[in-house]
Amino acid sequence: MAEITTIPLNDKFKNVILLDEYNEQISVVSAREGKDGKTCPQWVFPQDKDRQPRDKAIPLKVTLGDRVTAARHLRFLADALEGKDKMPHETPQQPEVDDEDLPF
Repeated sequence: MAEITTIPLNDKFKNVILLDEYNEQISVVSAREGKDGKTCPQWVFPQDKDRQPRDKAIPLKVTLGDRVTAARHLRFLADALEGKDKMPHETPQQPEVDDEDLPF
């Protein structure tokens, strides 16, 4: 995990929003500030299909995608909070392939 930035929420529980990058994927992570001032992610035990918690805990996060996609998603969320209701439908265009030159 590579912490990009933190946003303290200044509430009595010392909640923090943590922007994190792992394997080139940007995530928003729920965290708390400890008594020593260190930011620690909140950990959860996700449920499997049988509704039983897994043995291993993972950080409570929402993965937004790579940097470009994450920025677009965060802009959309900001617009939604400000009352703008249209999502920019920008999908990456695949390069066109000329099928006539393929050997099969």
